[in-house]
Amino acid sequence: MDAFAGDLAVHERRGSCGRPIRGALPLPEPQEEPRYQLDVDWTRCQGHGLCAHLLPEFVDLDEHGYPSFREVPAWMARDARRAVEMCPALALRLASSG
Repeated sequence: MDAFAGDLAVHERRGSCGRPIRGALPLPEPQEEPRYQLDVDWTRCQGHGLCAHLLPEFVDLDEHGYPSFREVPAWMARDARRAVEMCPALALRLASSG
């Protein structure tokens, strides 16, 4: 800020420095990041708890060892798919939640 103190003072007083504006690069529109939901087939789930071990941030186990899930952000989808593939009972699924 010290190096451009004079320029900043001119902008503050006049609203611009008087130089022509040649255009600015447009900023991309923010895009909503996809989110995913883990789901379980209760007829297959045997309460192994492996899913909670692989995704402790998104899977909680109840007192009987059965999972409950929180929404999974896109940056964790790869790890969630790994948990689905490693489920010994083939009870997990990963679906887009929006």
